[in-house]
Amino acid sequence: MNVHVPDCYLVDDLLIFGDITRGVICQGMDVSMPDQTNVEVDVLNALESDLRTFLANLQEGERLQVQFYKDSDYGRELEAIRRLLTKAICAGLAGGTGQSAMSVMSSGWKATG
Repeated sequence: MNVHVPDCYLVDDLLIFGDITRGVICQGMDVSMPDQTNVEVDVLNALESDLRTFLANLQEGERLQVQFYKDSDYGRELEAIRRLLTKAICAGLAGGTGQSAMSVMSSGWKATG
């Protein structure tokens, strides 16, 4: 991925790269998608269909540049694991042997329910 941002001019929400008379004019957008973890399959399929339609409608001479970033905040997932682990220990899934939480996690326990 190219991390160098070329010089450009900003004019009325447009980006102009290169010479102002022969450069490239474009518009930048930031599209933030909400979390798709619990979305129904039909909704995901409709989103994919819409994206395919958008890409198919690009005309000759038009360009599209996409940069994708994944959020690295796994706090929600880690909190869910902590809750499951606490529930497992409280329910006695540790076998009543006084095992530590780390040994229960590393032994590959499975929470049921």
